[in-house]
Amino acid sequence: MASAAELERKLRAQPDCFELKANEAGKSDVWKHFSLIFEKDCDDLREMKYLCACNSCRRVYAYKSNEGVSFGTKNLLDHIRQCTADKSPKVQVTLPQCVLSCSVSSEYHMLPVVPLLFISSHQLIF
Repeated sequence: MASAAELERKLRAQPDCFELKANEAGKSDVWKHFSLIFEKDCDDLREMKYLCACNSCRRVYAYKSNEGVSFGTKNLLDHIRQCTADKSPKVQVTLPQCVLSCSVSSEYHMLPVVPLLFISSHQLIF
């Protein structure tokens, strides 16, 4: 059996040689983000036993040992929390530019004001 890292490289380099299928037996919601891996062999599909791939980035994980003992889904949950392939800005906020009037030597000047968002006492985001 190929290691997860070897299979991951091959899956990314030759995606047409594989088919990803939903794990319909999986009970956890994490299986919405992972698929079982099947290698195409002529007209047959051969399951890559106990390995799954992230639907977004194609990272390969073992979900059971070679003896069929489940590893649980914590490693899969940890991955989807950190997977950057699926992260895009969910909300984009556009703030209108504010204008401040001030008087300098009896003339008015318009100065732009940059809104600030305070994240913590140590960070400022402009």
